[in-house]
Amino acid sequence: MFVVSDLPINREELVKSVESQEAGAIAVFDGVVRNNADGKKVLRMKYEAHKEMAENMMEE
Repeated sequence: MFVVSDLPINREELVKSVESQEAGAIAVFDGVVRNNADGKKVLRMKYEAHKEMAENMMEE
């Protein structure tokens, strides 16, 4: 199961959507951005994705 979305991810809702009595475990990775990169202050992040390409790759 996967979803490509341009909306913020709600961790709790995500976990609830895959919880079941049959699941042995649910693993969630929360990545964070450092405040610097190569000695420069990080001010913002910009994400870009090609939805159709991402969906095709995840279906493989």
